[in-house]
Amino acid sequence: MKPERLSVPDEVSSAVASEQRWAAFQDELLADPDLARPLLLLFTCGVRPEALRSLAAAFEDNWDLVEERAPDHCPGPPPARELLVPVLTAGREVCAEPCRAPTDKLADRLAEIYTYDKAARTYVSSSYPDYEDFARRARTFQQISDY
Repeated sequence: MKPERLSVPDEVSSAVASEQRWAAFQDELLADPDLARPLLLLFTCGVRPEALRSLAAAFEDNWDLVEERAPDHCPGPPPARELLVPVLTAGREVCAEPCRAPTDKLADRLAEIYTYDKAARTYVSSSYPDYEDFARRARTFQQISDY
């Protein structure tokens, strides 16, 4: 009687299988309407999609701890309106200060920030948020602040 053969996947086939699992999971993740807002907010804040892959790899590496330490369900992110009001108020106070040197480049930046402030206040006061528009404006603000 011959002993049964054991099949041990090599590193390459294991990596290919892991990549296939990730691709399928990522497709499900991005197609889930319940995750659209959290993912949009995450990406708007500058988190790169590759970070999700790293997180998935960490879960895969620690699969035996996931059930014990990771909750089945988490609450969604809080409404941005409530968080934006104090930030917008402080920003408006800074932008309201008159510029003492008109050639100062900071005056141009403050004017751009003020434009963002007006758009953000429109978002805060609207009853139906347009998350894509808000994300676009947030990316614009990030570009301004990186300047």
